Amino acid sequence: MIGGVLIGEGLYGWTTVADTTDWRYWAVELLIGVAITTAASARSQYPRHVLPTMAAAISTAAVVFAFYRLAGGASVAFHRHGFADSNVGNQVDDGSEDFIARHRFRRLGSRLDL
Repeated sequence: MIGGVLIGEGLYGWTTVADTTDWRYWAVELLIGVAITTAASARSQYPRHVLPTMAAAISTAAVVFAFYRLAGGASVAFHRHGFADSNVGNQVDDGSEDFIARHRFRRLGSRLDL
């Protein structure tokens, strides 16, 4: 399961927030997820367990990716409709891509306590 979470998060980061975080971070996370999933599959004593292990990792990755996409989209929509957010402060939401990028960076920084 942890391999699937890392794969899903790595894919999301690489496709969505790569403009605020170096692409190598997401590539390393993705590779670690693939390595964990591959190791878990290869370690199985029974060949019939390989397919369910891979299916579980792929399903988990899809759920994580979809959750992050929906959560990120809801956050941007929340700001576009003028609702307040403590991470943005007193900035005026002009709906521009620059505002959205600044908001995503600040939201990431608050999660990392920067």
